[in-house]
Amino acid sequence: MRRRAAAITASTPGSRLPVPGSHDEVSRLAETLNDMLGRLEAAFEHERRFLADASHELRTPLALLRTELELALRRPRSREELEQALRSAAEETERLTRLAEDLLLIARSDQGSLPIRRERLSARGVLTDVADRFAGRAAELGRTLAVEPGEDAALDADPARLEQAIGNLVDNALTHGRGRSCSPSSGAEGASSST
Repeated sequence: MRRRAAAITASTPGSRLPVPGSHDEVSRLAETLNDMLGRLEAAFEHERRFLADASHELRTPLALLRTELELALRRPRSREELEQALRSAAEETERLTRLAEDLLLIARSDQGSLPIRRERLSARGVLTDVADRFAGRAAELGRTLAVEPGEDAALDADPARLEQAIGNLVDNALTHGRGRSCSPSSGAEGASSST
């Protein structure tokens, strides 16, 4: 048991101690230690998923911030264009700050979920905001983003989480999509990307 315990590391998931068939204190100790190894593996897996999710969530606003700044520096800009670029960069920085605060909150809690701050929102407003955020990146790729006309819908949602989710979809469409893609809309319009 001591040799097997010494060989178990984080890179050997699923490894367990041999349980003697003696049904005494030693076998109960082996079972208890194996249960502990199972809990530790689950905690390591939770931390691994958390880091992967955090990396994914931080990637989109950082990419938008980089694109906005690169576009502003690419050629001489008017004062108004530079102010708009700085405002957009400030908004993405604010999103990053909120996201970092939420991720720290999750890391300190054992709940493993982001806090939800519900508000009454306009679907058209949220979709338009996301399309505006990604317009510079879409233009860089020779693509366009459009919010299709239709009836607006009222939503009861956390604006940051909803924009985050839709932003991830648009980011993936711009990164991996080709041609025109359109999300189905039930009473509200969808965000679409096209070449």
